[in-house]
Amino acid sequence: MNRVIIILISLVISGTYLSAQRISGRLSTTVYTWEKYDTAGSSDVILRATQTVQLNGYAGNFMFRTYFAGMTGNSAGLMEDGKFMLYNAVLTWNNFLGISNINVGRIPVFAGVGVGTIDGLMIEGKLFQNKFFFKGYGGMNVKSSGRYNGNGKFKENFGAGGQIGGWLTEKIRFGVSYINRRKSQEEYYTTRIDSIYNPYMLLIKPPSLQEHMLGVDVLYDEIKFASLYGRIDYDFLKKDIQKGEINANASIIGNLSATANFIHREPRI
Repeated sequence: MNRVIIILISLVISGTYLSAQRISGRLSTTVYTWEKYDTAGSSDVILRATQTVQLNGYAGNFMFRTYFAGMTGNSAGLMEDGKFMLYNAVLTWNNFLGISNINVGRIPVFAGVGVGTIDGLMIEGKLFQNKFFFKGYGGMNVKSSGRYNGNGKFKENFGAGGQIGGWLTEKIRFGVSYINRRKSQEEYYTTRIDSIYNPYMLLIKPPSLQEHMLGVDVLYDEIKFASLYGRIDYDFLKKDIQKGEINANASIIGNLSATANFIHREPRI
């Protein structure tokens, strides 16, 4: 999937320059250095450089956007997290069937309980004169480092979910979101002691992390006087509420208002 994304960037960029109606981009280069002393009278000069690229291209109903960064330096120890990070690379078909947008590639996801980045597909749109919205997505999870060189096996590292919501009345808005996700963890070696107390190296293979959650939120908005927002995220695996939230705001007099917040949250890995 990662190779497909890299090829997609190359093809779209070359095609964009030929036929796009509009192109925008931004380059940012950072170079910094410092001197490190390991022992008395001995030091090393460390140099590090970062190049970030943001590019957007438009042609008819199609849009391509990407953001990536490259790093280099003279100290191998600082480069272990990767020299190339692809944060997003999304090809979008806007206004598909007049109601939705189709996104393919490396996609940032913000959909209630579903938050992260996937290599896959996302469909989002609006209905009934934009009063209601929907969003569905699925694909392979991406490591937080943004590395392009693989994310593990698909069956151990996938995510799928969706979100629907909208305005029931002029004052009441609701939202429902769902996520089912597995995240693989990297293998590592550690030292153990055998039965006669000799040390040996053991390969540890942690199980995949799992998330299976449902979120519901409701907003009551009386613009001139008060608003009340509530949200509950339920964890199907733990069979417990992962997050509960209530926010209230009320106008007292003139420009004076009062706000109250209550949040209950369990750790989410």
